[in-house]
Amino acid sequence: LGMLSHAQALNNIGVNVANVTTGGYRKVDTHFSTIVSKSLQHESDLGGPRPNTINRIAGQGLLVGSNNDLDLAINGKGFFILEKPSGEIVYGRDGALQQLNGADATAQGTLLSDGTPVTLTIKEGFLADKNGYLVQGYAPDVNGVFPTTGALQSLRIDQFAFATSG
Repeated sequence: LGMLSHAQALNNIGVNVANVTTGGYRKVDTHFSTIVSKSLQHESDLGGPRPNTINRIAGQGLLVGSNNDLDLAINGKGFFILEKPSGEIVYGRDGALQQLNGADATAQGTLLSDGTPVTLTIKEGFLADKNGYLVQGYAPDVNGVFPTTGALQSLRIDQFAFATSG
């Protein structure tokens, strides 16, 4: 039992080392507990260690610089709120983000350099993680204040996300 327990601990170490540069990966730890065998009249001294694998999903990872303007990091406690295509809400800490294009949107009254107003049609751009799950957040109110309650929505980041029609 001792050899099997240590083999599992070494396997966990190997997985941790193999994933040291994997974005969003959280290490696993191995803790040991003792098992005492139950035999007839308690005359057996069989027993040994039992490995317990503990996933550290909420731990702080390394903050590493990136050339991607959309990458974010959480320093301390917290998670990104993400929405799967099925509508299910999940949580994650991997900040390797990208722009995911959505439906067509129009921006009316956009001014050209000469002052001429035009209507543009663009693809809405939403912030998503590497799995394509949309990052959720709260939209600012008319005064630009972000609420802490209310309905979550996908964060739109295209060039006209904050433009008002004229």
